[in-house]
Amino acid sequence: VKVNFNNCVNYADIAHTGTTNEGASGGFAGRVVNVTATLNNCDNYGDVSTNRGTTWIQGIGGLVGEANRNVMITIDGSNNYGNVYARRSVVGGLLGAVTNASKATIKNSANFGNVENGADWNFYAGGIVGSTNNSNAGKWTNYANEIVVDNCQNYGDVTTQNANTGGVVGGIEGAGNTALLSVTNCANYGKMGIKGGSNVAGIVGQGVSGTKTIIDGNVNYGYIAGA
Repeated sequence: VKVNFNNCVNYADIAHTGTTNEGASGGFAGRVVNVTATLNNCDNYGDVSTNRGTTWIQGIGGLVGEANRNVMITIDGSNNYGNVYARRSVVGGLLGAVTNASKATIKNSANFGNVENGADWNFYAGGIVGSTNNSNAGKWTNYANEIVVDNCQNYGDVTTQNANTGGVVGGIEGAGNTALLSVTNCANYGKMGIKGGSNVAGIVGQGVSGTKTIIDGNVNYGYIAGA
């Protein structure tokens, strides 16, 4: 199955207000599952948010909330201008989460909105991608759970208010637990801030042992603060 978004614009705010666990929200797609998906020349101007304090959801993103289970997703020439806010969720300026044997390629794209995770749990935030996680790759094996980000820029501030456990903040990628994490020719201009957690950086907040990591040709211009 193929899903294509071409030359699309969203101006509407998206608010996730459910009361059950899981789910995902994004400016164009909440969750994509077991498909090949592309976003070309798409811009989101609406705010994307969830404010649920007692339950969690999988991903919040300015363009797409989550790519889950055998997904190949490409985002090219697309931008987010809205603010992205989550509580108890992975949050990314363009893409929230990449999970379970999925592959994401993001290129020639930018985030201009502020990205905030108001969690009191251990969740991640990134200016372009929130996180990748391959915990169930044995069940879904089409891809090796890869994330490739090239020639992307983050201009928004990225913060997490994690009061209890270690959070992760990255200007381009929050955290990578995956077969391949590649971030090349990217720039971060936004402020990175974390309160009460750990692992904050201008490009990648956290890498995981066993992940093939390529970080090359990137520049951080943003202020980095931890508390």
